Amino acid sequence: MRGVSLAIFFLTFTANVSLKAQALFVGTEQQLWVSNGGMLTVHGDLDNAGEITNNGELSVSGNWTMQGEYVEGTGLVVLNGKEGQQIDHDGQRFFQLSIESGGDKSILSNILVSSALYLDSGIIRAENDQQVILAAEAEIFGGNQDSFVEGIVVNSGTGYKLFPVGKDNQYLPVELLDVRGNNPMLSAEVIEPQPQPLDLSGLERVSSQRYWQVNTLMGNYEGSVVRLGIADEPDFSTLSGLVVAAAPQLSSTYISLGAAEVVGTLDEGSITSENPTNLPILTLGLSAEFSEEGEVLVPNAFAPDSPLEEDRNLSIFAVNLAPEDFVFRIFNRWGKLVYETTSLDEALETGWNGINQETNQPAQFGVYSYYLSGKFSDNEPVMKKGTLTLFR
Repeated sequence: MRGVSLAIFFLTFTANVSLKAQALFVGTEQQLWVSNGGMLTVHGDLDNAGEITNNGELSVSGNWTMQGEYVEGTGLVVLNGKEGQQIDHDGQRFFQLSIESGGDKSILSNILVSSALYLDSGIIRAENDQQVILAAEAEIFGGNQDSFVEGIVVNSGTGYKLFPVGKDNQYLPVELLDVRGNNPMLSAEVIEPQPQPLDLSGLERVSSQRYWQVNTLMGNYEGSVVRLGIADEPDFSTLSGLVVAAAPQLSSTYISLGAAEVVGTLDEGSITSENPTNLPILTLGLSAEFSEEGEVLVPNAFAPDSPLEEDRNLSIFAVNLAPEDFVFRIFNRWGKLVYETTSLDEALETGWNGINQETNQPAQFGVYSYYLSGKFSDNEPVMKKGTLTLFR
């Protein structure tokens, strides 16, 4: 006997009652109901040639084959195999889907999610260009280095949209922070490696490691500010000068979208574009403004009370500056030290926030002088002096 075969099976128990089976086979013209509050746990394969209606919780640790009809109801499906699972849902809908317990979940047909996708532990690997398709109202919970979609994710609607994609055990999500347009349906995937472009505008170089492709499938997509995941980027030595780059196609000119925010590290972090875009090719780039070896830029003004977060601190820009023997000092007009750091990371990422380190009070509006010294990764020394203005 192949698991549990039932002509009609109802689960009408309370939420504290569950039925467990080693495998489950629902034959042609047979029906299985998982009622609200019911739980069915299958420690093996599920094969449906009949009809399954799920308003409770259905957990499967083996392969999932849906040759018959699956009525999504309001139920949750948990794929929790610790080993590899093959999921052939025949392009039907899940109401809620949870990926748990590690292990790859290889999808052999499109997966459609109506309400919620939970990415806890386990990687959804799309075979033969299959897709994970999210309804406009669907929410995504989780997404991490242990759980993402390796393949194409489709998301619909306007506002904030997350595409929890990754590649080769790296979580590399695309976040569109404010999608604008008329009923857009978008797909996104991360592709490795990236062929080097023919032309760059305002960029020194772009990542050869990977790029993201965001395609408009339906409707009108006017654009959005973009946030990209950062992981294992050998083309860059520091976050300084890093920007989001975009192009209409791989063979076209790449342009800089700027960087409103860069957090984390080159091994694990994220970058948010300063400008919106609807261009389909996205990647990381190095701004030509800060790319030359031997160049260090200290801005000439900042405003700690600015409504724009990026204008509130005074941080430096540099490429291939070594952390050893680094010092950055700022003095008031009487020559009193108001800020000092020997941390290159601090100077690059946060810098001076306008607080006098000696008095712990806000420094006054005015002109200040700075002194910076250190060396580059090739041991070439650097020393800069100049002035800057603090606005209040």
